[in-house]
Amino acid sequence: MTWDRSAGITMTAAELARSTLVGVDAAATFVRDGHEWLEVLYAALLAAFRHGDWPDVTEYWQELERALCAHMDEEEQQVFPVFRAVEPAEAAALKADHDELRGLVELLGIKIERRSLTEPDAHALVRRLRAHGAREERVLHPWIDAMSASPLGDRIGAPPRQVFES
Repeated sequence: MTWDRSAGITMTAAELARSTLVGVDAAATFVRDGHEWLEVLYAALLAAFRHGDWPDVTEYWQELERALCAHMDEEEQQVFPVFRAVEPAEAAALKADHDELRGLVELLGIKIERRSLTEPDAHALVRRLRAHGAREERVLHPWIDAMSASPLGDRIGAPPRQVFES
């Protein structure tokens, strides 16, 4: 996905998830593409801060907030239920990270509205988001890849009750 400033985001993380998350390959694509898209938004937000362009900071912040929350929601609804069955501690830790990140995003969103968010605050958020993404890449991505050979692999994205029903 690319950022076309005049056109905005061509597909949100939620739209991507709804349109493609129907199995392990789609889950892997969703998670990885979502992380790549978030990286684009991180870079755009930090560049806007570097240039002191508050209208751009606000615009990129809003896009980041929407994409991040949609991405985390989709992971929690589509991927975590199956992951929790095999790695409950890791799934709980990733969900706790999501909860913490939502709180941080909400707090920093208020600072954006007041134009009191500093560039170091923005860099700290991006570092935290990247650390969470790296954790998912270490823990979740290998599991998703391993699921492709499993009979449950085609059930990622199914309603949680259907995951273990045959």
